[in-house]
Amino acid sequence: MQFLVELLRILHADKNASVSTAANAAYEKVLQPYHGWLTSGVFWGALKLVPTRESLFQKLGESSSLEDDMGSFVSQFDAILSKIHTYMDSNGLNF
Repeated sequence: MQFLVELLRILHADKNASVSTAANAAYEKVLQPYHGWLTSGVFWGALKLVPTRESLFQKLGESSSLEDDMGSFVSQFDAILSKIHTYMDSNGLNF
C-alpha cells in the first residue's frame, strides 16, 4: 500500500515523471530496504513491464479531475497508512 501511495505521490508531484522513474524512486524509498538482492533483481526486471504514463492514466480513467483526485487520494490515504504504521509500531508488529 505504501509503495502505491508513494508511486502516485511522485506522479502527482512531477507531471513529467515516467511511471518507471516514479516506480523506481518509490521502490527505493519504501520496499528496497526490506528486500535482498534476489527480490530487488526481480523488481528491476518487472520494472521493464510498467506502462507509460499516458497508458496508466487512460486505464485509471482519464478525466479532467484525475490529477486532483490522485492528490486527494494520496493525502487522505497517507493519513490512514500513518495510523496503521503507528498502531503496528506501538504493538511490535512492524518488522
